[in-house]
Amino acid sequence: MARHEGRAGGAAVVLALRGVPDVPSSAVLKLLRRYARDLRAHGGRLYLADVESRLRAVLHRTGVTEELGDDAVLPSASDLFGAQREAVARARHWARDRPSGPAEG
Repeated sequence: MARHEGRAGGAAVVLALRGVPDVPSSAVLKLLRRYARDLRAHGGRLYLADVESRLRAVLHRTGVTEELGDDAVLPSASDLFGAQREAVARARHWARDRPSGPAEG
C-alpha cells in the first residue's frame, strides 16, 4: 500500500510493510533508503507502517530508521489498519506544518 499526502513541493508517502520478511535483503534496504532520499530531495517524506518488531530492529541497526526519522517508522497495531491510519495522520500533519519553500538538505 502506498498513499500520498502532500502539497506543492513534496509529498509524504506511506508504505505498509506487512508481510516483509523480518530480515529483508540488502537490496530492499537500499531501495528504502534511495526512495527516502529521493523524496527528501524533492521536499517529501517517507513513512513506514505496520513494521514488525524484528524488522524494526533491522531498520534501526542498518541506519534506515535514523535516515527516515524515528517517528516515521510505525509498529504494527492490533487493529488491521491501525498503523496505516496513524502513518497517514502523521503524514498529513507533516504536510500541513512543513514550510512550503525549497527542499532542505
